[in-house]
Amino acid sequence: MAYLDTPAWFAVVMGIAAVPLAISFLTGSWVEVVAAIFIIISVLMFRAILVPWTLRFFMFPSAVRGDLHHPIAASFFPTMPIAIFIIALDLLRYPDMFFSPDTSHTVAFWMWVVGSNSHRSTRTASTTAITVALSR
Repeated sequence: MAYLDTPAWFAVVMGIAAVPLAISFLTGSWVEVVAAIFIIISVLMFRAILVPWTLRFFMFPSAVRGDLHHPIAASFFPTMPIAIFIIALDLLRYPDMFFSPDTSHTVAFWMWVVGSNSHRSTRTASTTAITVALSR
């Protein structure tokens, strides 16, 4: 588990969650069905990855520190909050797919708040790792 739950897995969620945004510009009766499937898959994957990734911070802190000091691995830490942003954009693009439009906008807003705060901290950590690696 120390090395299986790297933040790079959130890049997969980003890609899957971006599909509904891309197909939203197409016309057809299939668009909302396919979008719903991809949104559900991305949310389930996000939750499935988030739990062990979060546990890794507490169970294997030295592995997390190692990732934060690695110039390539550290650059994947911001993929978690970016995945939150993309899922929030899905809610905004399809506001009445899962909830009422007001609820979708509220959930998306709070996802942006959480994602923004997470992105700020992960961006700082990855920038520091890259700066340290370049200064060697």
